[in-house]
Amino acid sequence: MSNPVEKTKGWRNLYSADSLLTEIVLLNAGFIPDLSSWNALNCMQNFWVMWYCFRPGCSCISGDYCCELTPEKIVLIPPNTVYTGRLHRPTPHFYAWFETKAPFDSPGRKILEIPAGPFLGQLHRAIVSGKRKKVCLINLISSVLLSIPETFFQKRFAVRLKVIEQALSFIAEQRGNVSNGRIAEELHLSSTRFSHLFKEEVGVSPRQYCLQTRLSNSEQLLLLGWPMGTVAEACGFSDRYHFSKAFKKYCGISPGKWQKQFSNRSVPPEREDPS
Repeated sequence: MSNPVEKTKGWRNLYSADSLLTEIVLLNAGFIPDLSSWNALNCMQNFWVMWYCFRPGCSCISGDYCCELTPEKIVLIPPNTVYTGRLHRPTPHFYAWFETKAPFDSPGRKILEIPAGPFLGQLHRAIVSGKRKKVCLINLISSVLLSIPETFFQKRFAVRLKVIEQALSFIAEQRGNVSNGRIAEELHLSSTRFSHLFKEEVGVSPRQYCLQTRLSNSEQLLLLGWPMGTVAEACGFSDRYHFSKAFKKYCGISPGKWQKQFSNRSVPPEREDPS
């Protein structure tokens, strides 16, 4: 199967990495010397995810395309892209979660594979740079984004897609704690019509998307060291048990183990209270 991603070509004359420092919100980033547990089934984040594996060991599937994470590529998952991740063997692993503003605020939804060679120096500096780590990370992210063809970020103006973008924005504002009926009411659509359009465009039901948004928010709170019961309440779960069950189904491991695995992150989240 051919790679669905276009060959990267520069449009660096339009923007510089320095000018993008204020257009990127770094949520979290880290280096795990020996990633040994990762199992993500039909995940979807409302932010960007960047991965780099220092040796083969992980794969990511989106639709009918399977991407192997190897040292030759940096992998980007755009916001609202459904994917399944698998760990086949332990591997040193770098990751970054971030949000973007214009001109990167309306990306396509497919796995992006970027040749790693031009960015390995920046990647190394981002991992070992001490107090300058956050600036190095944002410079790395900026450079990688600038290597993606401009067409990938062009806004789509179909009325149906505008409605879905409005729905995604509203769900993000509500942190996923909102019903289908309330979203449909906000968009002046029937619940049935809204659910059909949403699943057709996004790939999952509104209910599943809202659940995944709540679980993504829970990850941010876990990284801040919040107790499990407090996280469950803040993210709209009835109790710690239901939160733990949903989280384990989503991530493949319990929230406690996940919190321990990612607690040695390189930089803390910029947003101190994502609830």
